[in-house]
Amino acid sequence: MFKTNHLLTKFPILCLIFLLSACGKEEAADNTQQKSQVPVITTDEKAATDMTKNTATNVATSKTENTEVALVDNVKAKVEVEEKTKDIGKDTVEEISWDKLIPENYDPSTIIDKYSEQLENLRDEDPKAMELYGKIQAELDNAPVNMSLDGKTIKMPGFIAPLENDNGVINEFLLVPYFGACIHVPAPPVNQTVMIKVKKGQGVKSEDSSLPVWITGQLKAVEERTSIGAAGYRIENAKVEPYEEDEG
Repeated sequence: MFKTNHLLTKFPILCLIFLLSACGKEEAADNTQQKSQVPVITTDEKAATDMTKNTATNVATSKTENTEVALVDNVKAKVEVEEKTKDIGKDTVEEISWDKLIPENYDPSTIIDKYSEQLENLRDEDPKAMELYGKIQAELDNAPVNMSLDGKTIKMPGFIAPLENDNGVINEFLLVPYFGACIHVPAPPVNQTVMIKVKKGQGVKSEDSSLPVWITGQLKAVEERTSIGAAGYRIENAKVEPYEEDEG
């Protein structure tokens, strides 16, 4: 009895020990299985991964650097174009004809047409004719100029209406579109007359004043009133050359 009771007394303890031992083995087996499922990264794989990361970083850095270089190049190119444009603007001479001096929306012939019928019925020496000429001239003297030409360096042909004669050399004159323009009445409108002050040594001899010339210089839309007529434009330090037609 004693032995049996002794075993019965210890049986629950033995069972508990057995169960704990079994649980420990299962946990160990689970841990072993989990460890076996964790991927093992070899040295070669790690090197390959690092190389991929470095390549991606280098590509991103390269793209950024290329973008920055492209932006810098674009800015430099833009600045160079602007500088070239400035230089071209300074050096370029635009050859123009007389109609360029007239704004597109202005037709000077309408003024003459308005008074033409009245003038046909009057003689030149008639005081009424002179009165009409005065009205026509007043309108022509208020004609608009082409402001888009202001400040441009131009070259244009024309005839001379002398203003200043220094020992047989004309240094100041009105450039007009036809010979004797300021002698006849009415004179051309202000947008068809240019005040010229020639460059030193560029004066025109009096005996050559009836010949057409080329004028080159910076055109200014500035009104000038002279003893022989009004001008809507002015060129100072003008270069004067004999007029020759292009053979082409």
